[in-house]
Amino acid sequence: MIKNYLQVAWRFTARHKTYSAINLAGLAVGLGTALLIALFVVHERSYDRHLTDGDRVFRLVAQHDDGEYDGIAKVNGPYGPTAATELADIEASTRFVFFGRSQAEIEGVRMQLSGGFYADSTTFQVFSWPLVSGDPSAALVAPHTMVVSEEMARTLFGRTDVMGRVLRVGTDTDYRITGVMRDVPETSHFVPTFLASMSAYPNPSHDDWVAWNQYYTYLKLRPEAKAESVATAATRVVHANLAPDVASRVGDLHLQNVEDIYLRSNMFREIGTMGSLQNVRMLSLIAFFILLLAALNFINLSTARAALRSREVGVRKSLGARRGAIIQQFLTESTANVSMAWLVGLVLAILLLPAFNELSGKAFSPSDLLAIPIQAAGLGLVLGLGILAGAYPAFVLSGFRPVAVMRGSLDRRGNGGLRRGLVLVQFVISIGLLMSAGIVSDQLAFLSEKPLGFDANNLVGISLQDNSLSARFDDIANQMAAVPGVVSVSLSANRPGGGDWGIPIEIPGISDDDRPAVRMLVGDAAYPETFRMRIAEGRELDRQHPTDRESAVLINQEFARQIEWENPIGQEIRMPAVDRTFQVVGVLEDFHFRSAREAIAPIMLFSAPPNWYTMINVRLDHARTAEALLDLEEIYKQYDTINPFSASFMDARYEALYTGDERTGRLLGIATLLAFLVACLGLFGLAAHAAERRTREIGVRKAIGATVPEIVRLLTRETVLLISVAVVLATPLAILFGTGWLEEFAYRTDISPVTLAVGAVTAVAVGVATTAFQAYRAAKMDPVAALRIE
Repeated sequence: MIKNYLQVAWRFTARHKTYSAINLAGLAVGLGTALLIALFVVHERSYDRHLTDGDRVFRLVAQHDDGEYDGIAKVNGPYGPTAATELADIEASTRFVFFGRSQAEIEGVRMQLSGGFYADSTTFQVFSWPLVSGDPSAALVAPHTMVVSEEMARTLFGRTDVMGRVLRVGTDTDYRITGVMRDVPETSHFVPTFLASMSAYPNPSHDDWVAWNQYYTYLKLRPEAKAESVATAATRVVHANLAPDVASRVGDLHLQNVEDIYLRSNMFREIGTMGSLQNVRMLSLIAFFILLLAALNFINLSTARAALRSREVGVRKSLGARRGAIIQQFLTESTANVSMAWLVGLVLAILLLPAFNELSGKAFSPSDLLAIPIQAAGLGLVLGLGILAGAYPAFVLSGFRPVAVMRGSLDRRGNGGLRRGLVLVQFVISIGLLMSAGIVSDQLAFLSEKPLGFDANNLVGISLQDNSLSARFDDIANQMAAVPGVVSVSLSANRPGGGDWGIPIEIPGISDDDRPAVRMLVGDAAYPETFRMRIAEGRELDRQHPTDRESAVLINQEFARQIEWENPIGQEIRMPAVDRTFQVVGVLEDFHFRSAREAIAPIMLFSAPPNWYTMINVRLDHARTAEALLDLEEIYKQYDTINPFSASFMDARYEALYTGDERTGRLLGIATLLAFLVACLGLFGLAAHAAERRTREIGVRKAIGATVPEIVRLLTRETVLLISVAVVLATPLAILFGTGWLEEFAYRTDISPVTLAVGAVTAVAVGVATTAFQAYRAAKMDPVAALRIE
């Protein structure tokens, strides 16, 4: 029986090739696109779900009085271990500190190490990363021991059985490998390639409660413990070890569940690149809309063509066919068509996967698309859509009396209204997406064109990796300044683009509650000149001034504005953590030292001793960049014979801040075009169907003198009306979306009427052209041939 149903379905499809191809293509494109987006969304939501007891693992974070962030992701070294010792609800704690880029020597061969962390010996009690070799409870106990991932072991030694091997890091530190762990899944909010014992961490402020908040601290709670209660108790423990004024600056501590960090964390100084819950939700909504458009298209076209089979139904019922058999036939046919579209969509998704990977920054494989959860969801979708699309012919046509069906006296007015309603919904969605994509594109263009307040072009940062050379950093900088093509050179400890620091300060006469969160940039006197920052008031730092290196500071205009200093020059700023007192000597014009998503915050720029510096910033002549870089590398190698020359351009650093937004914008743009294509395919099919149904009417009109333009106007009039109504309904929806999305940016463009108008005009033009093409073909038909059609 099923075989017979499928044969009938195939014959109907073969007789109506154009209609069938349009219906299949529209649904397949929709399913393939939604499948790729769903793959991305599922992947983004899967971060850290692989951890055993992940619901009990939390990160300890500190309050950070900054409107752009919810807190700071790092705390001081003693916070976690002390809380774990004193609070019974904490089962274990562990900490991580960046190991940094270093050179390792293995049997005389030097290799670069990256992606590593110093870690406590309790790490594997908190994180369920399995070891393939070594004892997880002892692997990081002894000083200068190391656990490497399988990938790192293969990179360093060419194999994974490396227990007991020794590698020299830097010039004089040997690490013994005491464990090999399986590669940490990429769906982790940070992915360490190796872990070094925390006892080897060289910073002298290792156990300082105030001066060194560089520890990413994680707690594993006992099953019955409540995170809110533990956070409150941990705050009390920490405050008890701090002076009252320091405790007030630290504020409350909070706990973040590890499974929420990747998508939901908005912390300063994150351990890695985080995702965006808003972008995931937006793409989920787009996938839903594309799927809805494709489904509405398929249902609409299937319903429209079902009436052509009314006489078939009448004949079968007059020959004794049961209604149940007819229902079964139509549902089987519909489900078979949806299954075919699912297979075509799956093949399309596999073919487009490399391009999608490049667009999304992921590394999906065809096996991900064939995974059981994806295919199970696809099966449910096929069955559901098959039933919906086959419902009209199955349950409506099968219920008509054979005589009425054979006479063609069916009332289709309600059916026509349903089709118009579905077309209207489709175009409201697709036009709304077009307008929204235009708003996103305008904002991204605004960000890329917005002046930073300093010149990031032709500015390169060279890492100073051997701090033992700090006494010679000035010599290196002076020698580089003499290179042809070098405009200016400065030493710094950090730079704009997310490298600013936070060190507690005190301002005489300003209470802790009234003092804003202040960020720090640290560089020598040439720093403003090299970055081309402009002085609004006062003077620059001066190498010749005897006390500038110890006590002079520059602030930005926003600092003076928030402190309400009418005359900031000469004002005092204290930094107890490093025992320094500064005098304001100049005010810098405001500049973006982070992403333009964030409002410009108060910042101070001061100089420091040479051992603070980690970078040389070099402004190059655009015409001589390549030659100058080669000369700079040669100079660097004269001083540092171990570490490789590492240089990065400032403009690329800022472009990277918008990578996620640009990626989302590209995904939204392509998804919108595909959604609009699906809607137009449906409109094309419906126009072809309408022209076919009105063939005799067109023949009569031509026979009595109607012109081709008149007939085209007649057949496109309804489409123009529907799309015009869709524009009116879609515009406020697009404005609502755009307003909500733009609120994430401190600096944003206005929603342009031109952008909305372009989306509207594009939709009307393409929709009318789609219908007019079919109308023109019908209008050009020979009237005699049209009148002969039964």
